[in-house]
Amino acid sequence: MSIIQGTAKPTSGDASFYTFPIDQSLRITPNGYLSQSANAGGYDFGLKLVSGSYPNSPFSFSAWVKRNNLGVRTPIINFCDSTSNNSDFTTFGFEADDTLRLISKGAGDNIDAVASVYNTTTNIKFRDTSAWYHLVFTVAGKADNYLKIYVNGTELSVDYDDGSNLSPLQRVDNGARFIGVQNSNYGSFYIAEFNLVDGILLNQNYFGEQKNNVWSSKAYDGTSSNGSETDYSVASNRASLVGSIDNIHGPNGSHLSFASSTFNSSTSKFIDDSSSNNASDWTVN
Repeated sequence: MSIIQGTAKPTSGDASFYTFPIDQSLRITPNGYLSQSANAGGYDFGLKLVSGSYPNSPFSFSAWVKRNNLGVRTPIINFCDSTSNNSDFTTFGFEADDTLRLISKGAGDNIDAVASVYNTTTNIKFRDTSAWYHLVFTVAGKADNYLKIYVNGTELSVDYDDGSNLSPLQRVDNGARFIGVQNSNYGSFYIAEFNLVDGILLNQNYFGEQKNNVWSSKAYDGTSSNGSETDYSVASNRASLVGSIDNIHGPNGSHLSFASSTFNSSTSKFIDDSSSNNASDWTVN
């Protein structure tokens, strides 16, 4: 399946205009999901709510997503502090009311409870099953609730539920990540050009660009389609960041193109071809 923008327009014949046409995606079906475990290496793959004061710990996510059904909770990416997909977790995805939601909770907590959680939702709903949505969220692990969500190049306003805990989100060691599942909630969607960037606070312009008034895909290479923004492909610019990030995906980042050549049928894994120091392949479950 080919995508280049927020609608399902094919890229055939447009390669000379669209600089990064995407021609591969993966269909996530109910009861099927991807997982990436870091327990063996002890890497900072988790992302969870913590208390106290922590240094800035930015994290950025980008993917193109096409919904298969509406009116159901649809987890897209789920960060956990263990190999269980319902341990202390941070999940981003569509809610049953078709808004986007980022929520962070402790193990065993009721996901629908409001108290003692980091709980944010968008003010608009996403109900077009024919459209490709370019989803970006970026969050900083500091106590001022820094969170931005972009869809198809536009920053959305978000609501913090009245009971939201104002503690920051912080990366944690070990843990695992999941695409398409959180506890008993399974997704049904297509996903393409998946990027996680650890340690760099990035907006939509690093993953997309405006072409003839259409929001289009852009290869993530550390540069922005807005020429006035920081070029993180330059090592000296990354060196000034917290932790002196030495590659464009950071130490615990990830990239999945879902190209058939990146799937290892003998291990049932997709190759993580990011520049991350701690890259780990994703298992098909």
